[in-house]
Amino acid sequence: MTLRSIYVAFAALALVVLYHLLLIAGHQRNVTALFYAGDRTPAPPALRGSIFQFPDSVGFDGQYYLYLAQDPLNLQGTAAFIDNPAMRWKRILFPGLAHLMALGQPAAVPIAYIVLMWLSALLGALLLSRLCALWSYPSWLGMSFLVIPAATVSLDRMMTDIGIVVALLALLLALREDRPALAIAAIALAPLARETGIVLAAAWIAWHTARRDWRRTAWGICAVVPFAAWTAWVHFQFGPDLTLWWGWPFEGILTRLASYAIYPAPLLGLKLALLLDYVGALGVAASFVITFMLLLRGERSVLLVMAAIYTLGISVFAREDMWGEAYSYTRTGGPVALMLAFAGLEQRRWWLLAPMCLAIPRILFQLLLAILDSVRGMGG
Repeated sequence: MTLRSIYVAFAALALVVLYHLLLIAGHQRNVTALFYAGDRTPAPPALRGSIFQFPDSVGFDGQYYLYLAQDPLNLQGTAAFIDNPAMRWKRILFPGLAHLMALGQPAAVPIAYIVLMWLSALLGALLLSRLCALWSYPSWLGMSFLVIPAATVSLDRMMTDIGIVVALLALLLALREDRPALAIAAIALAPLARETGIVLAAAWIAWHTARRDWRRTAWGICAVVPFAAWTAWVHFQFGPDLTLWWGWPFEGILTRLASYAIYPAPLLGLKLALLLDYVGALGVAASFVITFMLLLRGERSVLLVMAAIYTLGISVFAREDMWGEAYSYTRTGGPVALMLAFAGLEQRRWWLLAPMCLAIPRILFQLLLAILDSVRGMGG
């Protein structure tokens, strides 16, 4: 890594820290406000009285990862306070590391988790800056890591999806610089952040199998063993995930596109949010179409194979809450747009960046609303 890339990474980290400090200051100076817990969702006994809960809200998914980090082996019965233990526990990477960093001390777990998010932002910007330099772009473009929707949402709500983004960047750098150890580490860790990260391993295995590189294929298979073992433990502890996720292929995104108004919008700001929500969903849908259009034209690359596998995998996710708002569909389908964007940067085909660019404004608008809310909180 060059010194310039390191400067870029720390500049990105500084912005994330300042944003988090602003949110904390506007919510009673309570660091747990970053996890967006709601008062309509019961918190585990160990956190009651210390966790900030947004009034009249069910909260957001980050609250469950905080609860999981307090008790990653469910020794205290924390599963009773988590909406879907069979799913959430698979995403052990950040909660598990936070628990280890905190040395099991409950009061230190939120801080440890937040520090992990900061380190992820630092590493993501560092890797992207290095890739930009290798692609003959200015290193400072590594700052754009902060506007990658899945990363931005994760930093705003303490979600685990940022792990897939960082792993993807690490894999791309490993392929560019022929660093198999880095590639295998990225493949192994990605599905432990979120199970859809298994796509990195699938693409690696498919790519090298097609080239009869059996050694690297075997490495890819071995890399998923930790995730397979952890998934088996989760299944043994909590049983199968009985949530009805599935539907017809692309039913979820098509249903979303057929529904423009997904919440009441009597005010101008909400009308703008609705419009940006829909534009972002169009961008994600476009990334699916473009991926298969390029494949039918005979184009092949690791990123394109990865985008195709990912698209096919998530196409059967039909639950409304996975496709409704921008903070949902940019994590469910957004990685496909991101893979196309990286392919566009590498090949200098700028139009491939369009799907992701359509999703970014709604995310930034939400950050602006969060900042304004925090400023009002400081004034009160």
